[in-house]
Amino acid sequence: LNDVVAERDSAAAKLVDCENLSERLRVDMAAARDRIAVLTQEVIQLEDKRDLLKRIPVLEAEITDLKTRNAELIIDIESTKRLTGQNEHSLRILQREIDCLESDKRTVQKNLDAAIVSKAKSEAALSDALQNLKAKTLQLEFADSKVKAFTETLMTPEAAALKQ
Repeated sequence: LNDVVAERDSAAAKLVDCENLSERLRVDMAAARDRIAVLTQEVIQLEDKRDLLKRIPVLEAEITDLKTRNAELIIDIESTKRLTGQNEHSLRILQREIDCLESDKRTVQKNLDAAIVSKAKSEAALSDALQNLKAKTLQLEFADSKVKAFTETLMTPEAAALKQ
């Protein structure tokens, strides 16, 4: 998320730089046009038109270069605007994903809390059942010892001798 914000900020700064450079190029182009106008007046006034004709193509090349640079800057500006839009879209998608994950986290926490409560209840019920089982085992052992004692009293002396 920080990378996306940094990339958006960088793209915004590049856009401002490109727009400033484009404005400077417009000023430079206007200055170049003014310069051509002055040179054209000099051509009319000077007797040696050949030297001036050599300077005009250079200025036209400069204007062509400036036009090319301006066109490139316009492309860069459009690209930067597109990237900024894409970054903002990505940022919105990431925020929605974060919101979903936070919601899932809250749901998982609720389920975990419910499971902890359920586990505590199950452990309490298991402890109660274990206590009941111990009590029943003691009762059963007591009853078994009574049955043995009663059986021994019923045994005849011959059965008692056989038992030994």
